[in-house]
Amino acid sequence: NYHCILEMEAQLDAVPLNYIPTDQIHRNYDQLQSGDIIGIATNIPGLDVTHTGFIERQPDGRIRLIHASPAGEVTISQDLHQYVGNIKNAIGILVVRPNPL
Repeated sequence: NYHCILEMEAQLDAVPLNYIPTDQIHRNYDQLQSGDIIGIATNIPGLDVTHTGFIERQPDGRIRLIHASPAGEVTISQDLHQYVGNIKNAIGILVVRPNPL
C-alpha cells in the first residue's frame, strides 16, 4: 500500500492546485453554498491543505465554517474569510461541491 500511495502522490504533484487566495475569499461569497467542502490551502512545503470544514450559508449572506477544533469538538467560525486570514501559512481555500444524488 505504501508504494501505491507514493505513486499516487507523484501523479497528483503534476496536477495544478487551483485555490481562491485569502484576499479574494469574501469576493466569492456569492458562489459558495451550504454543504461545500472547504480545504484551507497552505504554503507549507509538501502539504496542500492544513484543515477542512463545511460551508454554512446564512440567510443574510454570511458564510460560516463548520469544522473540528484542535480539541476535537465541532466549532462554527462565524466568518470564513476572517477565520482563514487568522491561520498561519494559509494562502486561501479550495472548494469542493458534492454532486447531488
